[in-house]
Amino acid sequence: MNCLAFVPTKNGQATKAGLEAVSYAQRCGATVTALVVGELNGDGGAGAAGASKVLHMGDNLQDEGQIARVVAAAADAEGATLVVAPHDHIGRAVAPRVAVRMGAGMVPGVTGLLQGSEVKKNVFSGKAMAHVNIETDKKVVTTTPNAFGVASDGAAA
Repeated sequence: MNCLAFVPTKNGQATKAGLEAVSYAQRCGATVTALVVGELNGDGGAGAAGASKVLHMGDNLQDEGQIARVVAAAADAEGATLVVAPHDHIGRAVAPRVAVRMGAGMVPGVTGLLQGSEVKKNVFSGKAMAHVNIETDKKVVTTTPNAFGVASDGAAA
């Protein structure tokens, strides 16, 4: 399975939530391509977090619609069937737009790894867990911050 992980940046560094999205995709057993949008120094840690390839959009795009177009185009170019984004302010704005452009099913705020077509997420303010089945071939998920952590193997992409 090919996966595109969307990694936002802040002050020239990949965000922790973005690197968690890369680690999540790698733990799902996917071949991960990280898409970093914004100013970046090196690979921003995406390689160490599990990305085998890093795509960098150097323009500092601020509009979520533009970012969604870039993410959807990159997913199509890479043949990605899974797009992972952080469940932060930018991920919550971009992921639904990417899902519509790809014709993909989407689950926001996942807390469990994708197993086949099923993911786990918190519901009712975290008081219960739901197992959600994504019935489309293409999938978009956003990862809950601090639910998975950042894996590090020290490699660079």
